[in-house]
Amino acid sequence: MRVKILDAMTSGRLEDKVNQFINEKQIKVLNIQITAGFGNVVALIEYEEE
Repeated sequence: MRVKILDAMTSGRLEDKVNQFINEKQIKVLNIQITAGFGNVVALIEYEEE
């Protein structure tokens, strides 16, 4: 299992980054956790490489 952390200023931009990461790496996503804070949104992606 591997972990990747992505962040962005808006949830829409984070969604784009997450989708781009998944499509480029061709990974099997195990879990995604999203956290919002002051001025940013963060996604923690747990995955396995196929």
